[in-house]
Amino acid sequence: GSVVTLDNMIITSKRNGVDAENGGKIILNDSTITAQEAALLALSNGTIEVNGGTYSTIDNGVIMTNGTRGKGNNTIIINGGTFTGHITSAGYLAFVAYLANDDNLIINDGIFNVEEGSAFVVRGGHLEINPKAIISVSGTATGKVGDGNELVPANYDVVIDYKSKLLNAFLCELELQNWHIQCVL
Repeated sequence: GSVVTLDNMIITSKRNGVDAENGGKIILNDSTITAQEAALLALSNGTIEVNGGTYSTIDNGVIMTNGTRGKGNNTIIINGGTFTGHITSAGYLAFVAYLANDDNLIINDGIFNVEEGSAFVVRGGHLEINPKAIISVSGTATGKVGDGNELVPANYDVVIDYKSKLLNAFLCELELQNWHIQCVL
C-alpha cells in the first residue's frame, strides 16, 4: 500500500477527514482536521499515525475503525495531539474513538475531550492507553453509537459494548491503567 505523510495540513471536511484503507498508511504531523464525521478513519488494513495536531468532529467520533466484518486489521497510533468529539444527532452519544473488529488503537500520548459522552467505545480489537494520555469526559446522557441500538453511557473513559452483539467485543484486549471503565452487558 501507499504511504502518505501530511505535515501541518489544515483539512475541513463535510464527511471524513482522512481515510486509510486497503493497506494504505497516513502519517499526520501537527495537522488540524475538522470533519462532519470521523476525522481519522481506518478500514480494510489501513494504518494511521498521528504526531501532534488538533482533530475534532461535528457529529461523530474523531478516531474510528470500520465496524463491518471483513474491514478490520487496522492500526491507529496516536503519539500526541488534541482530540475532541461532538455529536449533534438526537439519540446518539458523543465519543472520541470507536474501536471494532480485530483493530488496534494505541494511545501513547494526547489529550482526549468529550462533553456529554464517553472517550473510547470498544466493540472489539486491542486498545492500549499509556498513562501519559489525558482524558476528559463529562455528562449524564446515554445514546447510541454507530450502528448499535444499545444505549451507551456518558462520563466514562472506556466503554466496552458487549450488549450490542455487533462485533467481536468478547475478543477485545485492553491495556489500561487508572481509567474509569463501564461494560455495557
